[in-house]
Amino acid sequence: MQTHISDPLSCEQIAKLSNIGERQLSRLFQRHLGKKIVAFYSEIRMSHAHNLIEQTSMTMVEISVSAGYDSVAYLSQKFKAHFGYTPAQFRKNQSDLKMIEDCT
Repeated sequence: MQTHISDPLSCEQIAKLSNIGERQLSRLFQRHLGKKIVAFYSEIRMSHAHNLIEQTSMTMVEISVSAGYDSVAYLSQKFKAHFGYTPAQFRKNQSDLKMIEDCT
């Protein structure tokens, strides 16, 4: 899953790669991680996008593609639902904090 952030695998593909059925894979995720496969994958992708915003100067289009989203708007919607703020708000906050640090 980590190696397929920009081109997310379907549950069916993950199950095939794991040599188990989709239903069994779903049960294992729920039992061991306490969440559905889709939710777990979404967390990986959100974390990836968050790190790229924080650590690079990539454009939001580039970040969206790298995190496996078809559009900046959809990434922004999912990002806000996950973190409570938009990618633009996060980047601006990071920029403001860097300016403050540079002044001290």
